[in-house]
Amino acid sequence: MNTEESKSLFVGNLPFDMDEERMTEIFAKFGKVESCYLPKSKQNAECKGFGFVTFEDRLDAVEAHSKMKGASVYGKSEANKRLIRVDFDAGKKKKEDAGFLKIKEDDADASVEGGSGGGAAEASPKREARRRSRSRSRSRSPSGSRSPSRSKSRSKSPADADDDADE
Repeated sequence: MNTEESKSLFVGNLPFDMDEERMTEIFAKFGKVESCYLPKSKQNAECKGFGFVTFEDRLDAVEAHSKMKGASVYGKSEANKRLIRVDFDAGKKKKEDAGFLKIKEDDADASVEGGSGGGAAEASPKREARRRSRSRSRSRSPSGSRSPSRSKSRSKSPADADDDADE
């Protein structure tokens, strides 16, 4: 599918206080919005700064694309205005082909998961080996101090060298 045939738009550089309601309000003036998706940060549940808007009619998406490229928008606060980037969404098939989405090996036909990390995915064999090979902390002597040979500085300043020569 040619991206210009898509009913869905990628919208980037969104303010972090943007929500689906405000995003739908912004794009509804171009036609009926079918859906709006804004990925959220796991740390603070804010918008990650990008999202997707899907229109019921492709021509509405074309109009929104041409008129909203470089537009200045704000989320909940007008103080957080940003110039947005608007592109046609490539769709899952193109993202899979480009390597942006991972296909789960156990059910390659039915499910796709995001390639950007997160979630409860199992660790790769390399990551597991790395975890096992990390060194443990060294045990200390019962007094908690280092041995005498390790507690002294190995390099001496010129003043210390003069003191040693005087002795």
